[in-house]
Amino acid sequence: CCTTPECCVTSGCRSPKEQHWISYGLDPIPCTICCEESEEKDICIERKYNDKEGPIVEYNSEKKVACLDSQLDCPPCAKCTNADEDNIQDLSNEDSAEKCTKIECEKEKGKKYSKDPCMSDPEGCSCWCTKVNEVLGDCVHLEDNFWEDETIGSYRYLFF
Repeated sequence: CCTTPECCVTSGCRSPKEQHWISYGLDPIPCTICCEESEEKDICIERKYNDKEGPIVEYNSEKKVACLDSQLDCPPCAKCTNADEDNIQDLSNEDSAEKCTKIECEKEKGKKYSKDPCMSDPEGCSCWCTKVNEVLGDCVHLEDNFWEDETIGSYRYLFF
């Protein structure tokens, strides 16, 4: 039972290298695969690590599967993964972080683009904000500390 936003978004498998404790008294199960609910009834998304995709060990492959009744068969995925936290750290170090503001990123939330803004302007605020908003949407517990000043283009990531 979660009592804080951090607990809620980090509960479950956060990396394929971890193990998940279902309950006390049971041995942990590996997080090599994990499952999350989809918008479709009785359909889940199975996430796993495909080592052919690169050296970084994070969930990088997913497929739709029938939801399983038991967490023993497929433990739950955490909404905020270790890779998400690494990504927000990387984003805070990009040049765009110096010029893009929280206000600009707030305006980007929910925008639907016909073309990925990172394709047309990879250094622009629309691209950077889209990536920041995606990660902070999954890792809500990081948002307050991500922004240092909401009116000036400065930022600070305080967790690392």
